[in-house]
Amino acid sequence: MPEELELGQQADAIDEFVEVFVPAARARGIEPLPHDLFLVADDIDRSWRFTADWNVIAAIGTDVPLASEVLRADVGDLALVLWERANPWQLPDRFRIENGDTALRALVSTPVHL
Repeated sequence: MPEELELGQQADAIDEFVEVFVPAARARGIEPLPHDLFLVADDIDRSWRFTADWNVIAAIGTDVPLASEVLRADVGDLALVLWERANPWQLPDRFRIENGDTALRALVSTPVHL
């Protein structure tokens, strides 16, 4: 993300993905995720829970249930993944994938924004 964007503005890019593009993709009939996935920001106190049926719950805080599948990174990097501009497997210095990556692989391979 451009450095001139404040962290809240970078989080807004995730919120726009969640509020605009995910509902449209659900209406088109995208496949469910295999299980819940948490995106957790390291640099701002925010997280997003993507449920298996593509409901997304944004939260203040970064606590997630034990053994949950999690992608952790700076908020701007999380936004770049959702907007298909970063690959977390190719950038291990910027992303931490915890407890498997099945749901993450499903999320990044699903055509949410057309």
